[in-house]
Amino acid sequence: FSAGNIALQYARHKKVPLVATFHSKFYDDFKELTRSDVISWIMTHLVVDFFNYADAVWAVNESTKETLLSYGYKGEVDVVPNGADFIVPDDPDTLLAACEAKYDLHPDDLVFLFVGQMIRQKNIAMIIDALKILKNKNLDFKMIFVGEGKSKEEFENMIGDYHLSNRVCFTGMILDRNELKGLYARANLFIFPSVYDNAPVVTREAAALGTPSVIVAGSNAAEGIIDGENGFLCKNASEDLASVILRVAQNRNLLLEAGALAQKTIFRSWEQVVDTFVVPKYIEIIKRYRQK
Repeated sequence: FSAGNIALQYARHKKVPLVATFHSKFYDDFKELTRSDVISWIMTHLVVDFFNYADAVWAVNESTKETLLSYGYKGEVDVVPNGADFIVPDDPDTLLAACEAKYDLHPDDLVFLFVGQMIRQKNIAMIIDALKILKNKNLDFKMIFVGEGKSKEEFENMIGDYHLSNRVCFTGMILDRNELKGLYARANLFIFPSVYDNAPVVTREAAALGTPSVIVAGSNAAEGIIDGENGFLCKNASEDLASVILRVAQNRNLLLEAGALAQKTIFRSWEQVVDTFVVPKYIEIIKRYRQK
């Protein structure tokens, strides 16, 4: 909010175009903060008013564009996708070996991974409920949660209550990018059922390392996922998430094939995004601005 207004003032002062990127579900954020529909819509409309002052508006995917339009924005919106700063490693075996050594993993272990904030909006409780179901179905697995957040203790308590502590690891925040790459590379499946996120960078990072994701069907995050081909889709329910995981976990070749296709179709480096989308659009925006 404040940063956007500062940018607007700076752009007008310097007589340069302002590009505003929409990538957050502001109504959901305001509702979480205020618990009031009325206040949340008032604040959301203030956000829309800001975008009306921009010379160009970008969204991170088509679904997110539709979210902005549903808030009442009437202008043109261009899609500029997210990228990831990971590159496909030349020697993934080194990353795998380091990861398995640090986290006491065997090469045959079935490993699930989540990376993100430890907050309720990420649907982490649904993951944990699904893990309980998988445990009761006698599926042998290891689950690794990476990240920090205000609800982390709540989720750790759920793991304890469900007697999953010997299968689940909370790493906290990982700043070492090579360690994080190793976890992505070692995971058999990236579990990300958030219906709050729009175009999560973490699913692109997983794809860069050849790991497919399971995502809630119909969510903004699911855009680009073809079920059973470059990833997997589930309903927004722990029972269905568990069912999908159980099905794909019994077919390691399917996981490998989906991960390989995700690497080709989901992952883009930021350099590719800049060259393909950003630079051509900047040139167009500058030309249009100068013609005013």
